[in-house]
Amino acid sequence: MNNKKENTLTLPDIKLKKIEKEKLKIILKTTITWYLEFLKNKQIKVPMVEKTIYGICDLDSTHIPISKFNFPCYDRIEAKKIIAPENGREINEFYDYMWEKGAFKITLTDSNQDKNTWKSLVFEKYIKNPVIRSLSDEAYDEAAKDANITLWYLPVSKKINLINKIVEQIVSQKTIYIARCPLLYVNHSGKFKGYKLSNNIYLKLYSAKQLLIYISKHRDKFDYVDLQRYGFNEKVALIEFTGSILPKLLETSYEIGNKKVRATTLIENEICDTLDLCKWALMSGQKPITGFREDMIVYDDTIGNRLSAGFYGVFRRQTRTCGGMVYNFEEIDLNSVKLLMKKARKAIKQLPDLKQAFWYWGRSYVSQTDRDAVLDAFMGLESLLGSSAQGGGVIFKFCLYGTVLLAEDDNEVSQIKKDLKTIYDERGDVTLGNKEKSAQKIFLGFTYLSKAIFRIIELHDQGIIKKGSKISDQIESFLYENGYTCLQAKKVLSPTIIA
Repeated sequence: MNNKKENTLTLPDIKLKKIEKEKLKIILKTTITWYLEFLKNKQIKVPMVEKTIYGICDLDSTHIPISKFNFPCYDRIEAKKIIAPENGREINEFYDYMWEKGAFKITLTDSNQDKNTWKSLVFEKYIKNPVIRSLSDEAYDEAAKDANITLWYLPVSKKINLINKIVEQIVSQKTIYIARCPLLYVNHSGKFKGYKLSNNIYLKLYSAKQLLIYISKHRDKFDYVDLQRYGFNEKVALIEFTGSILPKLLETSYEIGNKKVRATTLIENEICDTLDLCKWALMSGQKPITGFREDMIVYDDTIGNRLSAGFYGVFRRQTRTCGGMVYNFEEIDLNSVKLLMKKARKAIKQLPDLKQAFWYWGRSYVSQTDRDAVLDAFMGLESLLGSSAQGGGVIFKFCLYGTVLLAEDDNEVSQIKKDLKTIYDERGDVTLGNKEKSAQKIFLGFTYLSKAIFRIIELHDQGIIKKGSKISDQIESFLYENGYTCLQAKKVLSPTIIA
């Protein structure tokens, strides 16, 4: 049982006052500049460890360039050597402002804490840890740029970026994380470098050299097989996005089913949901034989704090042996992708069964076996097309509702009915252990689930599908209450936007 609670007895004005962001930025700039000068002038001996950087030199056709450096390990310095002086005017100005505004709520969890204890927590979370992490990252960037590392050096631009991230966490009263996931494979002309898909989601294209340096920074999370794959590969995109979680949630463990999980599982679930949305939106309007292949997912606190005890910050959903189609980014309308993601997020919030269908879509996408891929895709379709009405005719309803939803013109009705029947039969076959299935048939359910999700989102945007009842019930009511035949209903529900 967790007996920790916030101290609301001995501290003044627990209610958070409005924090003036620009004023806080000025205070933090002064504080961090002073702290860096303090560390530099103290002449602390920094532990050095030999590390490897890949891709600094020009790539040739057969070898990945490897360079070794003595890297400063700022995080191995004895803690007492990098504590800021208690009488420092700059650091106390920061403490006083945080205290006055009530921003201490997100750092106090022990009922016996006083202001001095609080100071040590605020210093570690918002000054020391962010500065140490930024200095370590800068060492990699310097080594990659000109093969030279300057101790205790942080450029003004990166200092400003760090301050903005700290302010964002203080003002929001949340822990903000950043996640990155490579997607294979993409073709592009080289002119395209990145695109903002949403307020917090970016699509970036790295060169092979940039990818190698990225792996170097996270060398403990990638192995040599990853290194070889990225060494000469220009067909990699990177999805990068931020998310947030309340700090108190990171102090708690949770039970999912009978399994006890750490709090970062909540973050990983959110990361998977966001990745599924991005991949689905990028693939909509394409005619894929298979999907993107995702690689190692790396995530961390934006200002360098550990998200939880034993935190490692890396996981993989898809094995390296999975295939991956090459997508031509020159043929993808990214503005349409951005609009589609906006509509999808709105629909997911209002339609629980759509959220469930997305979850099955994601599971089918990264399934390690054909059996799981088929079953997950079918269950996703069933969550949208299955009827809760009493009586038989399950296959008939599955195919009928699917055809009403998916057929774009009269000529497609017969083929879609046939395909949906095939998907239904495939589900039964794999359940019984029949493995003689072609890749096209296995991918059929996944493709139709993608299209069904697209149509539901468009119908929700038009106000035809509404929150409050199951999607399959709304399709059934629309069909029977209006007395429509399949073709008549299909014409009324005809797609308005096909990418």
